[in-house]
Amino acid sequence: RNQTQVNRNNNKRNDRNIVKQKTYSFINVFGLALGLTACILVGSYIYQDFHYDDYHQNADNIYRSIIQYITPNGSSNSAETPALVAPTLKDNFPEIKKISRIYFSSDDLIAYEQKRFYEEHIVFADPDFFEMFTYDVLQGDVSQFIKRKNTIVITQSVAEKYFGKDYPVGKTLNLNNKIDLEVIGVIEKVPANSHFTFDMAATYETLKDLPVGNYLNQWGATFGSYTYLMFNPGTDIRACNEKVNQFLNEKIPLVPGIKVESVLQPLRSIHLHSHYGDEIEPNSSIRYILILASISLFILILACINFINLTTARSVKRAREIGVRKVFGAIKHQLIGQFLCESIVITFIAMIVALVMVELIKPLFIRLIGSNLLYSSFDNLYIILSLLGGTLLIGILAGIYPAFVLTHYKPVQVIKGNNAITDGKKGSALLRKGLVIGQFSISIILIIFTIAVNQQVHYMNNFDMGFEKDHTIILNTPERLASKFETIKNELSAVPGVLDVAASLGTPVSNQGFGTNLIPDIQHEDNSFIVSVKAIDYDFLDLYNIQLITGKRLSDLPGVDFRTIALVNETAAKRLGFLRPEDALGHAYTIGLSDGNKRFQPEIVGVVKDFHFSSLHEEIKPLMFMYWPAIFQEFSVQISPSHLHATVQNIQNVWGKFYPEHPFTYTFLDDRIARLYQAEERSFRVITTFSILAIFIACLGFLGLTFYTTEQRKKEIGIRKVLGASVGNIINNISLEFLKLVVIANIIAWPVSYFVINKWLVNFPYKVNIHFSFFIIAGLAALIISSITIFYVVFRSASSNPIESIHYE
Repeated sequence: RNQTQVNRNNNKRNDRNIVKQKTYSFINVFGLALGLTACILVGSYIYQDFHYDDYHQNADNIYRSIIQYITPNGSSNSAETPALVAPTLKDNFPEIKKISRIYFSSDDLIAYEQKRFYEEHIVFADPDFFEMFTYDVLQGDVSQFIKRKNTIVITQSVAEKYFGKDYPVGKTLNLNNKIDLEVIGVIEKVPANSHFTFDMAATYETLKDLPVGNYLNQWGATFGSYTYLMFNPGTDIRACNEKVNQFLNEKIPLVPGIKVESVLQPLRSIHLHSHYGDEIEPNSSIRYILILASISLFILILACINFINLTTARSVKRAREIGVRKVFGAIKHQLIGQFLCESIVITFIAMIVALVMVELIKPLFIRLIGSNLLYSSFDNLYIILSLLGGTLLIGILAGIYPAFVLTHYKPVQVIKGNNAITDGKKGSALLRKGLVIGQFSISIILIIFTIAVNQQVHYMNNFDMGFEKDHTIILNTPERLASKFETIKNELSAVPGVLDVAASLGTPVSNQGFGTNLIPDIQHEDNSFIVSVKAIDYDFLDLYNIQLITGKRLSDLPGVDFRTIALVNETAAKRLGFLRPEDALGHAYTIGLSDGNKRFQPEIVGVVKDFHFSSLHEEIKPLMFMYWPAIFQEFSVQISPSHLHATVQNIQNVWGKFYPEHPFTYTFLDDRIARLYQAEERSFRVITTFSILAIFIACLGFLGLTFYTTEQRKKEIGIRKVLGASVGNIINNISLEFLKLVVIANIIAWPVSYFVINKWLVNFPYKVNIHFSFFIIAGLAALIISSITIFYVVFRSASSNPIESIHYE
């Protein structure tokens, strides 16, 4: 009964202490709530990233097949595979239960009656697709996908877009004005936690009736197709992969010195661990997840530091309370329990506030990270238990040190006012200073990292890529242009406001074009390397202001034949062994392209200056230009910035003249380039936001600690003022004590920041230099922010009437 009464009294005291110390309680609750909010939101995002593709019932047995071609000079780095891989493996490996190729297409024209739209997310898949992958079927029977060619499955949003409220199954959609596709099923929208999404899925056999069908029976062609395998349960994947390696090296026709390496990627690991070229959609990465998790954890640590700092700071004021309670029979573990209970109560209050803040802030967070959050805090028991367990753990960890500090005082010495309190103050002061240094070290590291990320993003966005990118729009035509390109080009050139026009297959930062082998010595084909081939017309280099270093332009060679004439970039010339670009002129080399049984042997007639045809995430690669009108499928149109809208409208009129049944679409080249660095832009936004939050929490704790310090030194301040000290002198005296800690924090943070930034920048072939100004700016920012915080509190205290400070308590 006595113990129960003691517990009740403890609870009442906890409540009184929390309510009585409103300022400190608010700082503790609000600071912890902010830290917990950040951790919950980031935790939800990380949880989602680790659960990509797990909604598929067969996820544990599905793998993506990657085929790499290994040469002495390197290897291909693409997630795409030749179309022949899938049927060949299925016919020869009984371990494979199901197999599906998936071809991803975009900008295909879909029509139904008067409705015509370009669709960005169409896939063409093999019959096993809907047996391997799990999607919620709303209408129809997707099993018909297996039995009939030219059938299509669509999502509910697409069904509403084309058919409104009509029943869609059995109706016909037309593809590219060529092929009728029967709708056999409607599925729910593909979940956001999928490494690939689509709106429409047509049968793979349909590709045979499209231009891309020419590549279906070529081992050397990778054209946007990916291979997925579903193995029988219990299959030894490693042993199977070794057999696949050996089999493909025997099956695929390869030149000497080139071998095949098979990679089987578990479906669940693709989103976080796959970073091949030509990925279906941008993946996340463990590196990004670790950065996010570290920052959110730092924020929570800062909030916990605030709690420990403020609690130990107030320990002296509560020392006599503890001494009196010990005299009246309270034992140590009861007091520890009381203070731990007080800590846990504050933490749980903070958690409740945090859950409310999560729901309020979630829409902003989703916009910040550029991804939807599928999981909430109450989705399953595991998440709920994690939140409760985490809150309890934080409450114990945050309160355990203050609890032991407060309860070690000896009652007699405390009541007498002996050195017990003074000793406690010294120990607590050292801890508080250490924690303040830790807080500001973390904050400064985040500021420096934010500056570095901002500089890298700015560097990439403003990097001179070696070609003219401003005021250029790209038009993708719905067909190969062949000889028709000159007629359309002349019409576009006549539009007022159009400065220049070029036709091609392969504009900067586009996926158009193709790769092939370039063989320096036909007697030693094993020394070949991959070269990207872009088909261009006579005006392409001039429009993009690509510098010709030596030789002739294609326009200088009338009647040029793509089979025998080519230009290369500096990197290709160097890979061929030439120290000077001009030495490459006049040399002819065999490449992997052929006209029947005869392989092309183009002569190098010109070398252009290296430029970045792809993003700055990749180093410049060997590049070859050919004049090949038969495969042109793009127009680059450089326009005047004045009267932009009218110019685009007139270009649309020309488009309508040649392609009246196809909607007019275009993209600005600089917008395409900007999209290449969306991941870095997103990182910058996230890191900046969380850094500001971390600094705010640190300042919140700093504010509370300064309040406490000035309150403890209230009499000293009053006496100094009576003896003639100015407000400025008092502010300097107290401020220096805190600002020294910020200086020490800078000394600790700078080398740590340098190491972290170096680790991050190693992933960029082209990167900003780490400048000393990064550290100076961060250090000054920390000093200014802390100075403002201190000045506000100390000025208010130093300006008060000294009589109120020194009168007898």
